[in-house]
Amino acid sequence: MLLHIIACFAKAGQKILSLIAGCITLVLFVYSGYVLYDTFYLNSTAFTSWDLMQYKPGPRTEETAGFYALIEINPDVVGWLEIEGTHINYPVLHGTDDLQYAYMDVYGHADMNGTIYLSSSNQASFQEDYVMIYGHNMANGGMFGDIPKFLEPSFLKQHRKGVLTTVDRVYALEFFACVQTNAYESMVYTVGCRDTESMHALENYIQEHASSCEMSHTADAPLVALSTCSSASTYGRTVLFARLTAQDTEQVSAEIKEKPIEHEPEVVRKAVGHTVNRKRFAFVNLLCVLCNLYFLIPCGRLKSKYSSWPGAAAETAARRRFKRTIAGIIAETLVLTASVVFFISTEDIRDPLTLVDRFTPVMLGFMILSLVIDLFAFPASIHRNQDMVRS
Repeated sequence: MLLHIIACFAKAGQKILSLIAGCITLVLFVYSGYVLYDTFYLNSTAFTSWDLMQYKPGPRTEETAGFYALIEINPDVVGWLEIEGTHINYPVLHGTDDLQYAYMDVYGHADMNGTIYLSSSNQASFQEDYVMIYGHNMANGGMFGDIPKFLEPSFLKQHRKGVLTTVDRVYALEFFACVQTNAYESMVYTVGCRDTESMHALENYIQEHASSCEMSHTADAPLVALSTCSSASTYGRTVLFARLTAQDTEQVSAEIKEKPIEHEPEVVRKAVGHTVNRKRFAFVNLLCVLCNLYFLIPCGRLKSKYSSWPGAAAETAARRRFKRTIAGIIAETLVLTASVVFFISTEDIRDPLTLVDRFTPVMLGFMILSLVIDLFAFPASIHRNQDMVRS
C-alpha cells in the first residue's frame, strides 16, 4: 500500500516536472524570438521610413503631407536636417531637457532609437553663436551612425554639404572638422551665445583635436555641432562641426513660404508604422497562440495523450474514451484555427512590440477554452493507457 502511494506521487511529480519543463522551454523559445525581433525592429526603424519622409520640407504633392503637418502632430519639431551622401535625413526636435527625446520618437512614443534633437540650452531659432544637435550612434548607420565616418579626411572632403530647414528659412551647412572628445568637455558642450574670445578658443580646440580640419571661409557664421556617442568608450563622443549660413529667401521651398495647407488631421495619421495612433503588436497574444498549439501537440507526451485508437477500443468504455479523444482533438484544432485567424487579422509583427493590447482578453479566452477542452477530453486516454498497463 505504501509503495503504491509512493508510486502515485512519483508519477504525479514526474508529470508536474514535465509540464514545468515544457512551459519553461516554450517561454525561453518565445523570448529568444522576441529578442531577435526586437533587434531587427530597432535596426530597421533607425532609418527614415516613407511614413516620415512624407513630412519632409518641400513642395507638396499628392503623396506627401508636408512639414507643417508634422509640426501639427508634434509642436517640438523645429527643423529638418539632411547631409548629402549619408543616412542623416531626419526631423530635428527641441525638448524641455536633453533626455526627453533621447529615447522617444517624433510622435511621442518610447523608442530606443530616439530622435535627432536640438540641445535644450539652445533656442529653437538656430540664431545663437553655437548650436548643438544630438543623435544616437546606431551600429547600422542609422540616426547619427554616419558621423564617425567624418573622422576620415577623405570622407569629410567628399561630404562637406548639408541642409537645415526650419519653418521660416533654409540654412546651408558646411562641414569642416570632426573631433573625438568626451561628454564632460566644457569647451565643446557649452552652447548658446558665447563671446568672441570663447568662440576663438573653441575654434583653436577644434583645430588642435580634429583629425582633419577644412576651415570655412565664413568664419563669422554661427557654429553647429552634431554630437553622437563613440563606441570606443562610455563617455566618448564624436562631434562634427559645420558653419551655418542662411540661404536667400528665393531658395526656400514653396511650402515654407506659403501658408500651411489645411488638411484633415485624421488623414495625416493614416500612415502605417510612424503615426500618432499607430498599432502595437502584443506579445501576450502571440504567447496565447503558441500555448494553444502546445495543448494540441504536447511535446513529450504524444503517446500518452493520443493512445485510445480503434484497435484498442474493444470495450464500451474504451470506445467512449476514444470518441471523447477525437472530439477533443477536433475542438482544440478549431480553437487553435480560430485563435490563429484572429491573431493574423488583428496583429502585425512588423509593428512595435507591447505586452498587451485591447485584443488580449479575446486571446486569453481562446487559450482558457483550449485548456478546458484539454483537461476534459484527454485524461480519459491517459486512464485507458494506465488500465492497459495494469492488465
